[in-house]
Amino acid sequence: MTNFGYLLLKDFDNNRDMISIALKDPLIFSQAHEEILKKINDTKEILKEYFEEMQRKGYIKELDCCTQAEIFLSTYWGYFMYKLNFGDKALHADYQDMIKTA
Repeated sequence: MTNFGYLLLKDFDNNRDMISIALKDPLIFSQAHEEILKKINDTKEILKEYFEEMQRKGYIKELDCCTQAEIFLSTYWGYFMYKLNFGDKALHADYQDMIKTA
C-alpha cells in the first residue's frame, strides 16, 4: 500500500496542470474533467479488487471494499489538493511522511 500511495501521489503530481485546469471549470474543460474522473474510478476499482483479495486471503477483516478504496483515494487526493492549492503552508507532513503514516 505504501508503494501504491507513492505512485498515486506521483501520478497526481505529474498531471497537476491538467487536474488544476479541469477543476477550475468542469463544464468548459469537460474532456479533461472526464479523463480525471475515469482515472480516479479505474484506480478505485484496482484498490477495491486488492482489498477483496486481501479479504479472501484472510489478511484483512470483512469490510465494504468499495468504501475502503474511496477512503484510501480520498486521503491521498485530499493531501494532493492541499499541496496544489496551498503549497507547504497548510501541510505538516511531506510526501514521504504522509505516505508512511497513511
